[in-house]
Amino acid sequence: VDGPEELAVLTREFNRMNIQVKELLSNRTTLLAGIAHDLRTPLTQILDEGPGIPVEQSEAVFRPFYRLEKSRGSGTGGSGLGLAIVKQLADANKWAALLKPRNGGGTIAELVIPVKVKN
Repeated sequence: VDGPEELAVLTREFNRMNIQVKELLSNRTTLLAGIAHDLRTPLTQILDEGPGIPVEQSEAVFRPFYRLEKSRGSGTGGSGLGLAIVKQLADANKWAALLKPRNGGGTIAELVIPVKVKN
């Protein structure tokens, strides 16, 4: 971080992603928030220890009402809207919402927020 203006932008962006993070969190998860390797990009990772999301379905799960487990309904596992909301908000803000397989099982849900600072 180069100075107070950049820190203010980073702080504002962290605060704006609160809704997205809440949508991604559930039980059996770990939340990691920090700055990406470029030392300028806010990055949030949610590490899930569940069965994971097959790579071939990693885009489909962002569609509204899409469920990996067809036997689950709103009474047993949510509405199928959480990731769709995250993706729509990310797209609207020019952020990236990504899902990656986690070593040892589970999924890494990642929210990347590019920050532009005036020079």
